[in-house]
Amino acid sequence: MKRILVLAIGLAFAVPVLADPITGVEEKPWSYSIPFTSRGDVYEVEPNGSCATANPLACTDVMHAVISTGGTGGDWDYFQFTITTSGSFQFGTDADGTGSVGDTYIYLYNSSCVQIAFDDDSGPGLYSLITYNITTPGTYYGAVRSYSSSYTGKYKAFIVCPQPPPPNDRCEGAIEILCNTTINISGSTMSAINDYDPGVPGPSCTRFTAAGKDVTYKFTVPAGSVANLNYTSSADGSVYIVTDCSNVTGTCVIGEDSTYTGGLEDIENFALPGANTYYLILDNYGTGVGGTFTLTGMITCPTATEETSWGQVKTLYR
Repeated sequence: MKRILVLAIGLAFAVPVLADPITGVEEKPWSYSIPFTSRGDVYEVEPNGSCATANPLACTDVMHAVISTGGTGGDWDYFQFTITTSGSFQFGTDADGTGSVGDTYIYLYNSSCVQIAFDDDSGPGLYSLITYNITTPGTYYGAVRSYSSSYTGKYKAFIVCPQPPPPNDRCEGAIEILCNTTINISGSTMSAINDYDPGVPGPSCTRFTAAGKDVTYKFTVPAGSVANLNYTSSADGSVYIVTDCSNVTGTCVIGEDSTYTGGLEDIENFALPGANTYYLILDNYGTGVGGTFTLTGMITCPTATEETSWGQVKTLYR
C-alpha cells in the first residue's frame, strides 16, 4: 500500500517552475540546475547536418538555432557534447521567442554516431527532452529536426551534464558525526550514485529495496550509545545503519522506510549494539532517484566519569 500513493503525493509537493526570460514559458526541472539567465548564448553555424559537422555545445551554454526546412527530409541540426563523468545526462529543446518552430524531435548518439535515444514531446509543450544515464564518459552527439514539413523556425537546445558524485558518496569518504553534538545537515543526493541497497540480496532491514542514490555518514561510539535520527528526502527516502558497507544486508542494525515522497524516516531512541564504528546511509527507494534532504538528531554517547574519594585525593599528596 505504501507505494500506491507515491505519484499523488509527489504531485502535491511539486516544485514551482521558473519562466524563460524571453518567452515567459515555464521551464521544466531539467533546466533548473543552470537557468537560461545563467547560461552563455551560442549560435548555430551551418552546415551542421551530420556528426562530422556538429556544432559543439557546452554544459553551461544555450544554443540558438533555426530549422529552415521541416520534416524528416528537412534541416537536421547536429551538436557535439563532451561528457567528463558518468551519471544522469539531459538534452532538451525549447521555444526561442517569436517565430519558434513549435515542435521538435531529438536524437542522441554515441561517439560512433550510433543512435542510443530518441524523444518527442517530453519537454515543455511539444518540445523534446532526453534523459539518459551516461556510463562511459566521452563524446556524444545530439540531433534536432522538426515534427513535419509544416514546422520551421527558431528553437534553443541545451544540455544538463552529469555532476561528479559528492565526497561522501561511498563509505570510504563518509562524513563523521560526533557524539553528543546536535545534527542539522542539509544536502543533496542528486549527483550521488546508487552504491548501496539494503534489499540486495535481502532480507531488507527497511522492508524494501533502495535502488536510489545514496550518501554516507559515520560515527564511532562506546557501548551504551543511543541514536536519534530524522531523515527527510524530497524523493522517497530510505535510511539504515550498518557496520560493514561491503555487507549492507548482513550488518544492518536498523533501517527505516515507512513513508512516501517527502516523508520523515526516523530512528528513535535506538540503543546501538555495542562499541563500534557505524555507517549511516541516506538512500532513496526509486531506481536511480535522488533528491534534497535534511538530517537532524543526535548520537548520544555516555560520558566517562571518574569516581574519587577523600582517601584517593590524599594519596595524591603523599
